[in-house]
Amino acid sequence: MRESTFSVLASILHIGNLYFEKADVRGVEGCIIDSADELMAVGALLGVAPDGLQTCITNKVTVTRGELFKTPLKIVQALDARDALAKALYSRLFSYIVAQINEIVCQQVKTTSVAILDIFGFEDFHINSFEQLCINFANENLQFYFNQHIFKLEQEEYEKEQICWSKITFKDNQPCLDLICKRPVGLFSILDDESNFPKASDESFLEKIHQQHGKNSYYIRPKVKNGKFGVRHYAGDVMYTASMFLDKNRDTLRPDLIELLHNSTAPMVCKLFDHDYAILQEMQTMLPGSNSRKKRAPTVAAKFNSSLTELIAAMSQCHPYFVRCIKPNSEQKPNAFVKAMVMEQLRYSGMLETIRIRRAGYPTRVTFEIFARRYLILAGSDRQLMKKDPKSACIKILRHAGSASSEMFQIGLSKVFMREALEQVLEEARARMLHKYVVLLQKNTKAYVYRQRYSKLRQAAVCLQGHLRTRNLRKLFNKKRRGAVKIQAAWRMQHQRRIYIKLRDEERERKRREEEERRQLEEERKQQEEENRRQEEEKRRQEEEARRQAEKARKEAEQQRKEHEAKAKREAVAVAEKKAFEEQERKKLEEAERLEKEAKRFQAEAQTMQREAKRIAALAKPKMVDVTTLEMPTDLVKLMDRVSGGWKPYTADKGVGDLHRFEEVLVQPANIGPEPEQVETYAFSKYASAFFREGQAYEMRGVPLEHSLLPLTQALEAEALLLFQLIMRFMGDQALTGSLQSIVAKYIVQKACNHFELRDELFSQVACQLHGSSGTVHENGWLLMALALSCVQPSNKLYKYLYNLVVSQAPDGHKDYCLQCMRRSSALQGAGRSYPPSLLEMSALEARKTMALQFDFVDGKCMRCTVDSLTTAEEIASHLVYARGGPKDSPGWTVALQRANGYHELSGFEHVMDLVAGLELPDGFPDGKQPGIGQGALHRSRNPLKEAPQYLDKMFGSATDRANGGRSPAFGRAIRVLPVPGADDRSDGTAGAKAESSQLDSLLNACEDALVSDVLGTAKQKHLNISFSDKPALVLPSLKKHIGADQEFDKLLSYNTPSFKFVIRKEMLHHTDKLSDLLANQLIYLQIVKDALGKFQPRLTREDRQVLLRLLDQHQVNSNNFVSQPSFVKKEIVQAARAFPIYFARIYPVTGVSEESRNCTHLAVGHNGISMLQSLASGYKIIASFLLTNVEDFSATEQGVLKLTLRNTAMEFTTKRASVIADTIENWMRHLEQDAGYVLATQDYITAEDSLLSFHTNDIIKLEEKEGGNEDGWLFGAMGIKYGSFLADLVTPIIGEPTEQAVEQAKLLIKKKMKRDQDERRKQRAAEKQRQRSNLASVSSDVSVTSQELASGKFSMLEFAIQHFRYGQERTEAEKKLQGSFRGTVRSLMGRSDSKRSKSWSWREYADLVKFTKSPIQASLLKIDFKHAQANKLAVECFLAIMRFMGDYLMKGSQDTDLVYFLLKTCHDHEDLRDEVYCQLIKQTTTNKSTRPESCARGWRLLMICTAYFTCSERLRPYLFTYLQATAQNTKREFHAIAGICEANLRLTFRLGGRKDPPSKLELKALAGGRHTKRQLFFLPGEVGKMVKVKTCTIAQDVIKDLCGQIGLASDIDLDEFALFADLGKQSLPLPIQPNEYILDITTMLERQKLDYWLGFKKIAWFQPLRLESTLFVNMLYHQLQPDIARANLIALPEGNMELRVHQMLVLLAALQHRITDHDIAPFKAQVAKLLPPSVVHMSSPEEWVAAVVQDWDKSAKRLSPDAARRRYLNEAMKFSLYGSCFFPIKHCSDVNIRGECLMAISKTGVHFLSHKTREAFLTYAFSDIVAVRKLRSNTGQQFVDLKCGNLMLVKVTRCETAYGREIGTLIALYKEKLLEEKRRSEAHEGVFRADAALAAGTY
Repeated sequence: MRESTFSVLASILHIGNLYFEKADVRGVEGCIIDSADELMAVGALLGVAPDGLQTCITNKVTVTRGELFKTPLKIVQALDARDALAKALYSRLFSYIVAQINEIVCQQVKTTSVAILDIFGFEDFHINSFEQLCINFANENLQFYFNQHIFKLEQEEYEKEQICWSKITFKDNQPCLDLICKRPVGLFSILDDESNFPKASDESFLEKIHQQHGKNSYYIRPKVKNGKFGVRHYAGDVMYTASMFLDKNRDTLRPDLIELLHNSTAPMVCKLFDHDYAILQEMQTMLPGSNSRKKRAPTVAAKFNSSLTELIAAMSQCHPYFVRCIKPNSEQKPNAFVKAMVMEQLRYSGMLETIRIRRAGYPTRVTFEIFARRYLILAGSDRQLMKKDPKSACIKILRHAGSASSEMFQIGLSKVFMREALEQVLEEARARMLHKYVVLLQKNTKAYVYRQRYSKLRQAAVCLQGHLRTRNLRKLFNKKRRGAVKIQAAWRMQHQRRIYIKLRDEERERKRREEEERRQLEEERKQQEEENRRQEEEKRRQEEEARRQAEKARKEAEQQRKEHEAKAKREAVAVAEKKAFEEQERKKLEEAERLEKEAKRFQAEAQTMQREAKRIAALAKPKMVDVTTLEMPTDLVKLMDRVSGGWKPYTADKGVGDLHRFEEVLVQPANIGPEPEQVETYAFSKYASAFFREGQAYEMRGVPLEHSLLPLTQALEAEALLLFQLIMRFMGDQALTGSLQSIVAKYIVQKACNHFELRDELFSQVACQLHGSSGTVHENGWLLMALALSCVQPSNKLYKYLYNLVVSQAPDGHKDYCLQCMRRSSALQGAGRSYPPSLLEMSALEARKTMALQFDFVDGKCMRCTVDSLTTAEEIASHLVYARGGPKDSPGWTVALQRANGYHELSGFEHVMDLVAGLELPDGFPDGKQPGIGQGALHRSRNPLKEAPQYLDKMFGSATDRANGGRSPAFGRAIRVLPVPGADDRSDGTAGAKAESSQLDSLLNACEDALVSDVLGTAKQKHLNISFSDKPALVLPSLKKHIGADQEFDKLLSYNTPSFKFVIRKEMLHHTDKLSDLLANQLIYLQIVKDALGKFQPRLTREDRQVLLRLLDQHQVNSNNFVSQPSFVKKEIVQAARAFPIYFARIYPVTGVSEESRNCTHLAVGHNGISMLQSLASGYKIIASFLLTNVEDFSATEQGVLKLTLRNTAMEFTTKRASVIADTIENWMRHLEQDAGYVLATQDYITAEDSLLSFHTNDIIKLEEKEGGNEDGWLFGAMGIKYGSFLADLVTPIIGEPTEQAVEQAKLLIKKKMKRDQDERRKQRAAEKQRQRSNLASVSSDVSVTSQELASGKFSMLEFAIQHFRYGQERTEAEKKLQGSFRGTVRSLMGRSDSKRSKSWSWREYADLVKFTKSPIQASLLKIDFKHAQANKLAVECFLAIMRFMGDYLMKGSQDTDLVYFLLKTCHDHEDLRDEVYCQLIKQTTTNKSTRPESCARGWRLLMICTAYFTCSERLRPYLFTYLQATAQNTKREFHAIAGICEANLRLTFRLGGRKDPPSKLELKALAGGRHTKRQLFFLPGEVGKMVKVKTCTIAQDVIKDLCGQIGLASDIDLDEFALFADLGKQSLPLPIQPNEYILDITTMLERQKLDYWLGFKKIAWFQPLRLESTLFVNMLYHQLQPDIARANLIALPEGNMELRVHQMLVLLAALQHRITDHDIAPFKAQVAKLLPPSVVHMSSPEEWVAAVVQDWDKSAKRLSPDAARRRYLNEAMKFSLYGSCFFPIKHCSDVNIRGECLMAISKTGVHFLSHKTREAFLTYAFSDIVAVRKLRSNTGQQFVDLKCGNLMLVKVTRCETAYGREIGTLIALYKEKLLEEKRRSEAHEGVFRADAALAAGTY
């Protein structure tokens, strides 16, 4: 039964998919079913013949005089028959299932039952039809029964209590029921009669009821004929439209269809129509001449009336209970009752009539006991009477009431019956009596309270007087004490001044002497240089003179020698004279040699003097300054003195320790930014040359800077110079270690934290000092760099350069840490830390461990989690809440620090470690921007009033010790001391610090001695030179060890039992927070209760705290039971806290500048708006609060100025968090815009689309929820009664209700947006003009476009549009013709009524033809013939599909893959639309101004898909290539890369015809997502897989080229010898893939056939010689040849005997194969048997085979590597005669020489037919003899290959039965082509040789 039920349900679904097509049936207009598959499915499911089912649905059978006539039905009638069949099946199946259930459930005799009736209520729509009349008729019947039933209940109640009552009248609706159903003139009766007439119509039915009931008071006849009539129902008048009444009343299930279903082979279907078939048989068996009337099928109205009558009868036999459901509002909001809507439902449901009936009697009925108990106070009756006789007590009370008459009440047997007026009188009297007694109690209570208060005030007054007298006496004592202190200070200053003057004079004298000595040394150096220069010139002159003399002597000697030789020859002088001449010549030559040696000596001496001069000059240069003498700020010296004196950090008492329990510690997921791109090109030297000041170089400096490296303001210039001195001191002072080194590092980092402008200066100075450094200086420099990067972030301008410096130069111990800090800070995008690193951070850095902290929750839970220096409060808090099971990525959580004497709460974006770092800083450390809010300060900055006298004592005391030759106990090196530059005018200073400074000035001025001012003035201008020698008393661990790149954390470091704790709390409610999470709600509730019951919480004002306390008292919540409270109490408390203005808001410190914000110190921003706060000791005082909707404008400047513009009010603040505050306000404003209920139209939008909404500028649209949700970029709204979707960028949101102020604010936002977009449009216009000029490019030679034509602007899309686009030359708008087609695509701007305008189009209008449009086109772009209305409609649908794919139009449930498939399918079926689609895509990708960021990219993506699948016409071809190539060649365009892909795809499509099959779903999904490349796996022989990137247009030849490149074959000649194939498993033959086939076409075809496959690559031809250089190629060939050798395919055995040469080759191959398998020992017997082909093993004994193989193993194979053995194996295999052959099995051959099965071997020698056993050749054909190859298939499925051999005169056909016909034909064609090419090359070479020979002969 279940299967039969599912079959019927499935058939109903398939019936709905039946579609009809108009057809001509026997000369009459009819229809046929177009969906044959669905028809077959329905027939199979219902068990009927599909042809019979089609005949019954599409034809009407009529019986006339015993003959059957079939009349074809039209499409509309066939649709009605189809729907009637579906409804009949469903209705009868439902009734059948209900009957079966009742039969199973109720197997006994039915006694009692419970029935529930749920019907539609009264309906009154804009258009009411037959269905509404039936439903309202049912409600009329039920209302009639309800009135009767209510009246009966009232009557039974009164008779039961035996009271007197009068008959109650009520409205009787029986006439209305008679109007509808009374026979024979009721509406239903007339409708049934009309339904039985064939020619009746709705108009005739309407006319009849007008005539019959026109005068009936319950019938409404319209005054105008509009096809309507009305009925006066009990709930109101309803007008019904008579259209379709007759059709809906008839039952369209015809007899032939019932008979067909009853004859079904499915038992279930037959059973469903048994009753219908019986009625049909009864109707057909009636005799024509009998008196009985022919039985007709009941109508719908008759069935409905009968069913309703049965229902009323069944209800009359039961005890009914009525439940009326009232819907309070249509928005589904709580506590919202729409009065009109509720009253309408009460009237429609008849409740008002019921209430009237009840009020006519006695509606209030109370039992005696309840009445006496409630109103006993009125009569003063005793309780005894009430208990004994409550009825008497009630009568006494009613009589005592006075105004109660006997008509107002009656006494029943057990109840008092009262009217409503009497009940009100009794309640008012009772309230007066209660008020009287309550006032009496309050009077006595207040008297007692005020008496106690007076006593307490008197005691307080006495106590206050005593304290006041004490204060006056203490004040007098302090005044005298201050006078004594001033006197002491003046005397001490005079004493120190004398010492200072003495030291100053000594210092001046020492400087004068040093200056005199320096001047003398300078003069001596200059004199020495002058002397050296003079001596050098003299020696150079002498050397030149000596060289000239030597040269002169050499020339004279040579000349004389020549003269004497000539003279000797001519005159033949005597021998004596000749000897004398020779002796003289020899002496001259010796003299020349001596002179040359002297010159060389002079030259060596000159070089020695030059080196000496350089050495003297180097000694004369100024020496590197001693870093220990560099000046240091006074506050830093004081801090170093305090540290040396034994000061310890706040957390040093407990210290830090290891955590070993890893399972209890969470790991924080680090938010690390990406690594910057192309960082190797950002050398720091480039930054120095580009941004350093002129004259500043990237080099290490030995002296302090005179100017900063980067341009700074004058106020920061002094800070930068001091910062460089501190850096030099930190890096170069070897005695600066331990805690002193730590405090100096913190001081430097704090300077950068306080001044954002100094951060890049700090990093630049450290980078310069690291350049060329080494040793300790280098190590200290990178230590300082690491500490600075952990707290502050370089600017974006410096980031990449500094990143390159760290990557290239940082040592291993620092590189990873610095890089992590930089990437971490770049991801957070924060303003950096407020304080330098803490003790825990430095300890973890030294120990190479990870930090971990313990965090507590308000519910008592605690968790440990790892942190780093840059962990923010919101980051760690949200992670911990999520780890406990809360919502993921929940913003608004933060961390607070609680300690005994303070409370500090961070903002979410601030850093956790700042809380501890601030506690650990010593008193007097420079001020930092204290994070968050709280009570007390994290650390105490310097107090000049308290510390100036003591510090001056220490400073001058140290100076005195140095003057006396003593030593200071703090330091052992000279330190120069100077005040901090800019300490008096810091921007961070508070009012308190300024006040203390003014007190110090007044104190100093009060001193009469001028010595004090002189000392202070000198201290401000100069520095003091003080010497110290002792080592520090407290030494912290060295900070020079850092975490290495290869180190792992094995332990965690944390504080040991700290005296503070971190608490997780909710700071701000985010607009994405959903308070449905139990954990989050519990934590927020506990936080609120603890804050209310606690002592201090700055977020709670006094009024807010009182509200919470009253609420807690109301629910009896205290500190003992607040955890276990019901959920509604928690929810109420949380909701109350949400209403507080600043409790769930983020608070920022600000300074008010304007008049309205002068007293403002903090600004709170949250979901309740913005509040201006004033900081007090007890918390915050709210100055003013305003909603976010009141904010008209806000802005933040880089200088830290925040401007807020409210309505008629402008305020200005200064804060370092100005940009952060602006971002927070922007986020909340954006949230308000997202939740806006109304929008304002910014421009006109008129459309003819029914689903879209048209509107004009400044129209207000109400947003509505759309079923299924809105598409991205679209909204759904209503204007009056019109509903529709519209683009979101055409409107702007209205915040709040659409009041005049809200609308004006929205218009102001529009103006700002337009002003902001004007600049962007101006830039876009310039870029667009440039693009239009370069919109021409050249295409290749296959397109008839020359470069000259392209340069001249030919073949542009604008030219094509003017020639071929459909545009309105008559300057008319698009008009619609009668047949449904449209004319015109462009609305002419010249078509207006202005007669002064020119009738010609402007160039801008012509350009708009090919530009992007936001609105759908109304007709095709190209001129499509109007006769083809379907093609025009398809063109419009294609444009809509393109817009939907690009995101510029509503998707309407379509997917991207559906849209792409529709376009490809349409262009495949309609080739004339291909140009249209290309033009539409070009239009939408040209000057795309869509608000969707991915619109243009998705358009180009769709164009890339189309170019891979279909071509265009020759008319569009040059223009399309021009457009693509112009875009591809212009690299400035955004989509030039994808345009190049489109061009390549289009060329390949023109060459190969495009893809043959539509893409698969996976490919469509990838293409729609922008992924046009797929990694396809190809297997080489040996099961080696290679991944190849396959694109949409990749063909097999491309893959072969890629794989050949991987195996080392790049020649095109080699590519032809390889092929691809698809292996389909052992059951099927491999499928060869042709070189020009698309790879994705093959895979798509196989996947659609659901075949398991893998793609392979192999060598099929062996024409070219092998090159075995590539190991991969060798491995591939080995695995391809080895199976052929194992099957003995290459071994020929003539007459079954094996030659000796073949035997030796097989033995050697076996030994090599054994080595190839990586064996190191000789093979044994079993292995040898496996290494040899099975067909040859029996030809020798096993022992002989083993001996031979072992011999070759030892001789040749053993010493080879496996790779070398493979190469030797291939070389040996080449010696076989059948090497290079491809083998194909042949079942039968027609040649007489071949009997039975054989093998076909194809190689470069020809085609050979071989014996299966011996591989002897039966028959051989040379390729030159083969004329043609043909593949055949017989009727029985046998496959054959015909080889036509011979010449034109004689042809022989050899037919072979084989399944490899395609492979054989391809291979023979390949070899023939190869041989032909070789022949042509040889002939060409021979011709060249002959030409050369002839040329040589002619020359000779």
